[in-house]
Amino acid sequence: MKHGCDFPGPQGARKEECMLDLEKLYSTTARATRKSAIRELLKLADKPEVISFAGGWPSPDLFPVDTISDLMVKVLKERGRKVLHYSKAEGEVGLKEELIRLMAKDGVTAEAENILVLTGSQQGLDMLPKAFVDRGDVVFVETPTYVGAIQAFDNYGTHMVPVETDDNGMDAAALEKSIAEWKQRGQADRLKMVYLIPDFQNPSGITMTEERRRGVLEVAARHGLLVVDDAPYRDLRFEGEPVPSLYALDKKQSVISLYTFSKTLVPGLRVAWAVGPRQLIDKLTTLKQSVDLCSSALSQHVVADYLAGGCMERYLPMFNADYRHKRDIMLDAMDKYLPKLEGLKWTRPEGGLFIWVTLPEKMDAEKLFHAAVRENVAFVLGSAFHPSGGLKNCFRLNFSFAAPDRIHEGVSRLGRALTKFAQESA
Repeated sequence: MKHGCDFPGPQGARKEECMLDLEKLYSTTARATRKSAIRELLKLADKPEVISFAGGWPSPDLFPVDTISDLMVKVLKERGRKVLHYSKAEGEVGLKEELIRLMAKDGVTAEAENILVLTGSQQGLDMLPKAFVDRGDVVFVETPTYVGAIQAFDNYGTHMVPVETDDNGMDAAALEKSIAEWKQRGQADRLKMVYLIPDFQNPSGITMTEERRRGVLEVAARHGLLVVDDAPYRDLRFEGEPVPSLYALDKKQSVISLYTFSKTLVPGLRVAWAVGPRQLIDKLTTLKQSVDLCSSALSQHVVADYLAGGCMERYLPMFNADYRHKRDIMLDAMDKYLPKLEGLKWTRPEGGLFIWVTLPEKMDAEKLFHAAVRENVAFVLGSAFHPSGGLKNCFRLNFSFAAPDRIHEGVSRLGRALTKFAQESA
């Protein structure tokens, strides 16, 4: 008897092939979802000899394992039955109190009703289009933008419109022009939001200036658009002066910000949060109830105690010192090993995890990728960070995950690959 679709039975049992016509049963959303071509390419680099600058991962060497272990034991001993049970959909009160104090240090004023605890900030990126977007609606994004946001919005049939972006961030005048063009087409009701990563952007590493932030906020408010401030890297600043957050600058209640501990603590606890207008947070809370009921109470209590005990103040400087050191190694190696080609340039971020490389205009980063893999080094193609697959002469490097000696050696390999590729392309 057939029991289902290709799930394993007892050890050694034969797997059953699904007898259903799944393509017929899939929803429109599921049918439109495709495997990432970039992920398929990166499988070519999934070998121990390859030095990969592809992932956007923090360094596990920095994870405060002993501290988290001690806090986990303490929380379980003191509140075991509570934290192993279901939690409130909106999040634990104790964690929210700590988040309010944490954000206040960054100039953000919020109350508990302004906060929704998330199971990773990607959950927020999934719920926002679910709450605001109908198929064919428009979201304005930076050029380039975060691949996870592209996937999340694409799942809901969103039309993502890239807006001109330079080293100072999204251009407010370009946003205004794009909005006007859509309104001239009679699509005013389709325009919903502006999605930004203003601090140490993924993938470019750039930070929006205060002037650009104020400009984009003004344009968005005038046209009645929600501004989504995705801020996973905001606290990873190595140098320079902090720029006020979009939420702190907002005077029109038009911003929702997404924060996470995945980059400043550990990703495995899956603790993040959204902060925004009460009415919006209330709607997202209702949506969350149908997604996962609640985030882990155990993880929330561990993070709350971590914050209350001053651990963030102790460990975050260590994260930033390590990432600054690795960034410097990568930039120095790029200056040393990458060939001097007209049009070749890269960003020099003041924080975050990424460097964005722009090749000469006619060079194809995908072809370079294959050449790089032959030299046992890998990166992520720029086309992954464009809704329409543009930016084909760009790629992203991550400097946070690899060890310093691997960064140096990996950039040396990249330099050899690029030199050979440029000579063959001449």
